[in-house]
Amino acid sequence: MSGLYGTIHMNESKALVSFLEAGPWLEMDIFGTMTAADLMQFLAKTLKSEQLSRVLAASRDVEGDAAPTFRLVGPLNQPGGVTFAGGEITVQRVSLSNPSLPERLTALQGRFVLSEGGTMFDQVTGHLGDLALQISGGITGGSASTFHDFLMRIKGDADHMAKLLPSKAIPAGVIDGLVNGAVVLTGPTLSPHIRGEVVLTESKVTLPGLVEKPIGAQATVEFEGMIPQASGVLFDRLELIVPPIRLPVKGKIQLGERFSIDAALSTGTLSLSRVPEWIAKGGFEAGNIELSLDMKGKDLDWKTWRTTGWLALTNGLMNAKGAEGPIQDLYLRVQLVRNGAEIKRLSFRLLDSDVALEGTIRNWTMKPAITAKIESNQMDLDLLIPKGERSPFREFLETLAATSKVNATASMARGHYKHLKFGSLSARIIIQDGVLDVDRLSGQSTNGEVAGRIVVQLPRKEPADAEISVRATGLLVEDVLKLAGAKGGGITGEARLTGTIRGNGR
Repeated sequence: MSGLYGTIHMNESKALVSFLEAGPWLEMDIFGTMTAADLMQFLAKTLKSEQLSRVLAASRDVEGDAAPTFRLVGPLNQPGGVTFAGGEITVQRVSLSNPSLPERLTALQGRFVLSEGGTMFDQVTGHLGDLALQISGGITGGSASTFHDFLMRIKGDADHMAKLLPSKAIPAGVIDGLVNGAVVLTGPTLSPHIRGEVVLTESKVTLPGLVEKPIGAQATVEFEGMIPQASGVLFDRLELIVPPIRLPVKGKIQLGERFSIDAALSTGTLSLSRVPEWIAKGGFEAGNIELSLDMKGKDLDWKTWRTTGWLALTNGLMNAKGAEGPIQDLYLRVQLVRNGAEIKRLSFRLLDSDVALEGTIRNWTMKPAITAKIESNQMDLDLLIPKGERSPFREFLETLAATSKVNATASMARGHYKHLKFGSLSARIIIQDGVLDVDRLSGQSTNGEVAGRIVVQLPRKEPADAEISVRATGLLVEDVLKLAGAKGGGITGEARLTGTIRGNGR
């Protein structure tokens, strides 16, 4: 049987009319072709899924062809008695625009299997802009339609894909290259559950100063959550996988017109020596680090979040720029509190010097106020005076002096400056407004006492100026002469010293 059935050009179709007691009954199998535009309108009227019907009805500028195979059944003696009983549709080269899609869908092809229970997508492919799509799975019918293992795979330009995300979650230029993504939808079509992954192996990821991932390095983001009926996406799990590291974030993260986060990150124990080289480690070569964070906020700027938790570092080894040796035996325990932190303990060794510190940091999102107690069994005082790249603490001290206010007390069992040796040293340290001020300095010299003050001007990225005022008794003459750059010439004895030394790092 050939001809027209509505907008369908029938070809070798079949029909059977049975004359029953209730009246004539039609069973008709339609084989034919139709335009994709007519197909969309036909499906919008016949599909049992109300949600899918509304989406199809909103399609505009539809182009392409379709080959439907439909089965129609029902009584012929009742208005509207003949109804759609299932079938399948093969589409080729279909393109369309739809308000639910961010860009025009093109090159759509594949097979759709229709039944009273819903619609199955079989090997459906297409392009969303220049992004390649693959779709499989099903959508059940009825007013409460649901997704059944509805899988969407997408591959294409990373920057293009990032623009499709809500809230501009990924700034332009961060990811460059190809991205592979997969999303599985289940549950109600109005608010489905989602789970999936984004594979970044074929892309370059750049976060200045933090990440320089090259193409080929493995990196995957897994996610799980739901799409609210209103708008946006609500994640309850995000996990970054950079073998052998996994960084899971669990809680609630909302992306869309509004952003919010109420989630926790717990890393477990990570070995810094196993962190990929393309992730900045701040000079750390080894050590075990553990991080536990609770994050709450309503702005994409993480500095505005309320962040609490713990940071622990054990057996750290660090090669700092300008240091004459590695910083060893790094031990750190920090409790993060609202708008600040409590440093329970920080200790390390550098050459023959050691430091142990505890303190607090307040108001760290604005101008941090830091109080600390510093202890040392042995300390090279010259480390506190930045000169060129001599001091491993130079950039750290400059940053503190420019951005923070530090008030600390220090005590050292043994200290030395050049050839001068001291014992039981104590001092107050103030760092603010670009200045390091070590005052109330007192202690014991070789056979006497010492008191003084050290003031260091710390302009950022420029040579430092230092002024040392000292009063000392019981100093060995040969040590004083060496400090002044003179030869001893056989002179021995003890000296009393009062003076000021000025210098700069030029």
